[in-house]
Amino acid sequence: MIQPMRMAKYSIKAVNDLIVIIYDDKCSPSVSESAGAVIKDLNTQVGGLGSRRVYYRDSVGRYDELCHSCGVFTGFAACKPSQQESFQQMTREPDAEHTASGRAGSRECIDAPAIQQSCFPAGKQKLREVLPIHEG
Repeated sequence: MIQPMRMAKYSIKAVNDLIVIIYDDKCSPSVSESAGAVIKDLNTQVGGLGSRRVYYRDSVGRYDELCHSCGVFTGFAACKPSQQESFQQMTREPDAEHTASGRAGSRECIDAPAIQQSCFPAGKQKLREVLPIHEG
């Protein structure tokens, strides 16, 4: 009997109408190992991802993109060095943390669709503001 894969635990560090930044909480499985379930859970946590880009910091501190199409995981994209620096600065504030409890623990891992969405780095566009989430 195949046991369902557990979903990674992650923390939401910043959310705005353009992006969501999460941190891998260094548990097994990782965000990259359960990306489909993470995107599905995150879609629920933030009230729908829509066209927001989702970036995650892995256990070694590197940021990458979790590509999706309306809340369904489609692949990964590497972030440029300038993006790495920007995301580090955006998430530096210690109050910008909200831990999401992975609710997909008993559900099966979501498979990415056969047709993959193309993912491109954000380029040189500057984000106006990233609002940290404060527990209240």
